[in-house]
Amino acid sequence: MRSIVKQLNEVIEHWSQKHALSAALVELPEIYMNQEKYIDCFKARELESLNRIASRKRRVSRIAGRLAARIALQRFLPGNFTDISDSSMEILNDEYGKPYLTANNDICVSISHSGSCAIAVVSKTRVGVDLEQAGIRPESFINTFFLPSEQNWIRKTAESSVWRANCLWTRKEAASKLLGVGGNVPFKSIPVLDNESEFEFDSHQIDHYCLSLATHKRLKDE
Repeated sequence: MRSIVKQLNEVIEHWSQKHALSAALVELPEIYMNQEKYIDCFKARELESLNRIASRKRRVSRIAGRLAARIALQRFLPGNFTDISDSSMEILNDEYGKPYLTANNDICVSISHSGSCAIAVVSKTRVGVDLEQAGIRPESFINTFFLPSEQNWIRKTAESSVWRANCLWTRKEAASKLLGVGGNVPFKSIPVLDNESEFEFDSHQIDHYCLSLATHKRLKDE
């Protein structure tokens, strides 16, 4: 697992260097062992939202995601926060479930968690991130959520079809987070192939994880 975490950290470091953003990864086992320590970082409204989560696993995932966001914020705005319990680091969710920094609407926050890891990305431009544990996507799933051109790309080679399906799924999740629409827009209506999408994607496969970053495409003269 240490090798996987190292590689995931290398990916988010690559993202930070390529784009005007900061990212951070937190491992869930650390949160399981030290829940109370990290809960102390949260403000009253964050705790209210956290306490509505009955599942221990979902609760730990929420804590890990928020902690990752706080670390990313410290990296993005060095010197602005005394520590991760700073009151100006309060993160809530809007009506569509999109996390936002209450003290600064100019900062975009995107969070994802899967398996034993949580990732957060912060930027001054809209951004979306998704992390998934790779799995076989049944034909019914592919037909429901992917455009015909995307289905053809997934099925292009049998050897890579599992990776391709997971890659495009993380792209759709990341794009929906960038848009801030949650599940209110059908994923089939969000094109994610490089030559069809309005967004730019940076996707990676690391062992049994797949992750994607979605950003707006940059102009060629930038």
